[in-house]
Amino acid sequence: MRYHRLLLSLIPVIAVSCGKDDRPDRITDADGQSYEMVRIGNDEWMASNLRVSRFNNGDVIPLEPIDSIWGADSTEPALSFYASSDEDADMYGALYNRSVVTDPRGVCPTGLKIPSNADWDRMIADLGGSFFAGIALRSGENWIDPIYFGSNSSGFNAQPAGTRKDNGQYFGRGEQTAYWSTDTNVISGRQNVYFMGFSNPSPFQMTASKTEGFSIRCIRRP
Repeated sequence: MRYHRLLLSLIPVIAVSCGKDDRPDRITDADGQSYEMVRIGNDEWMASNLRVSRFNNGDVIPLEPIDSIWGADSTEPALSFYASSDEDADMYGALYNRSVVTDPRGVCPTGLKIPSNADWDRMIADLGGSFFAGIALRSGENWIDPIYFGSNSSGFNAQPAGTRKDNGQYFGRGEQTAYWSTDTNVISGRQNVYFMGFSNPSPFQMTASKTEGFSIRCIRRP
């Protein structure tokens, strides 16, 4: 534990709250819910997971609590809350399938977008590489063991929100989190996500199916 605390103390505070260029410290989604913004490098990121229930044109994103239906259709947008409960939505946000990510109606607040691989990789580089980024991004609470707590020096506040498998089962609350990228793996054709877990605290790119459920963070480029 002493070694872990020493590592946390070495992580520089790279991100600062927004406000430069007259941009707001908080932004609002289509439901009227607000999110804090933080600056990492030259980019601005939401400091919590998206939890919006409708597209930007007002259309409702279908909420799908039934396991057998969740992964049945890869073309229909869907969201869910972990274990079908929105009690902790302010902390962990919602889980979305891939069709929400690619839907042209959009879910990120005006002026923001879902990040690409390049956006995630740039953020990781801005934080000193994968190892240091893992510490700077992760929150200092809610992970399964304090040894996996981060410093949150970036302000990103990555929480172990868990995921939803393509069979509809929920997995990993307290142990892992994964965020959608807009990119598709050119070799496998599967979808890119960025994952952090207690078994691998540093963020890394992996692939997933279209019907799995992951968190969304939105970014604003300069």
